[in-house]
Amino acid sequence: MRQLENFSSELNALLAPDIPPMSNQVIICIWRRHDDDDDLAGGAGGAPGGGDGGDGGGVPAGGEADGGEQPAAAEGGRDEPCAVTVAGLDLNHGDLAGEFPEELGLLSDLAVLHLNSNRFCGTLPESLPKLSLLHELDVSNNRLSGGFPQHILCLPNVKYVDIRFNNFCGAVPPAIFDKKIDALFLNDNHFDFELPDNFGNSPASVIVLANVNLRGCIPSSIGRMGATLNELIVLNSGVRSCIPPEVGHLGGLTVLDLSFNQLQGALPESMAWMRSLEQLDVAHNELAAYNSFCGDPERCLGLRRVDDRQNCIAGRPDQRPADQCLAFLHRPPVHCDAHGCFAPPGHY
Repeated sequence: MRQLENFSSELNALLAPDIPPMSNQVIICIWRRHDDDDDLAGGAGGAPGGGDGGDGGGVPAGGEADGGEQPAAAEGGRDEPCAVTVAGLDLNHGDLAGEFPEELGLLSDLAVLHLNSNRFCGTLPESLPKLSLLHELDVSNNRLSGGFPQHILCLPNVKYVDIRFNNFCGAVPPAIFDKKIDALFLNDNHFDFELPDNFGNSPASVIVLANVNLRGCIPSSIGRMGATLNELIVLNSGVRSCIPPEVGHLGGLTVLDLSFNQLQGALPESMAWMRSLEQLDVAHNELAAYNSFCGDPERCLGLRRVDDRQNCIAGRPDQRPADQCLAFLHRPPVHCDAHGCFAPPGHY
């Protein structure tokens, strides 16, 4: 495939000579050298010019170690000081197709894996947990399918997870919100799940859950994310809930987009505490009021952008017709209080 078609076999020769080369894969690598002058001058690399090897096991000037044999390379601990390794792999917009090879797990030093905007299909390889140093995983905008890729839960150091714009389906495991992930993009898949009670355990600064199917309510645990959460986007995800008062604890939140859902009731008074908020989008819901926190949110919070169109908020422009709002008021309400969010029977 194109000009780098032989690079895969060369890479495997460096990393694992006894393993058959990956076929039909184009790989572009960011190389990282472990150069250490101290190691090269002495220690494991041998002493220079007739000197003693010291504690590092160096070779005397004669070229042989005691016993007449060259010392074996140390196992574990630090790698060979001049070893070449693959730290990053970026094939974004590469027009690549096919399934991910299991040999991907051979790149054990990989910290960055960016494969977005291709035509990869299938799911993530079983060997993914071998990438124990992986920090960023971006496989967005492909044709991946199946359930949520559970192997992501086995990556101990991953901080950036982007699997949006694929065909993943089913439930999202609650455990993903317990991982120390800083940015989580799950949007534009076929996920169908309820936000779990441990949603608020996530230390993420950015969470995007747009264009999926969320059932149930926004959990009150969201208030525990105040120290870290900067952007929350739950656009067009079928949420039929009220906005819990705990949202007011999100003091560092700058962007809140809950538009195109079925949110009911009033925006809670506690939102007056959200002094970092810059963009508030609650358009195309069934909200009835701003409560007492702010009759004019643009003046009250100094927001750069507010969109509350197509609700039932008296005194605000471009709201729903009166007959629609009257119909909303005759539905069994969703209740949010200190005990959480409760939906009436047949809510879904």
